[in-house]
Amino acid sequence: MMNAPVFRMSAIVLSNAAPFYLSRFIILPEIRSVKQISAVFVKNMNFFAYIIEKYSFFNVYSV
Repeated sequence: MMNAPVFRMSAIVLSNAAPFYLSRFIILPEIRSVKQISAVFVKNMNFFAYIIEKYSFFNVYSV
């Protein structure tokens, strides 16, 4: 349970950034170490950076 707040924080950041991707982010196997969490977080941020590069931010985020 110690890692839960860290995981939740990164999930919140992603929900603000890319709601369409959040569902895939949450359905992950249990993450046990902070190192794994940061690796997953960086991987997801890289994915989001790629999306921004590929399309404009407003096209992706338009509500």
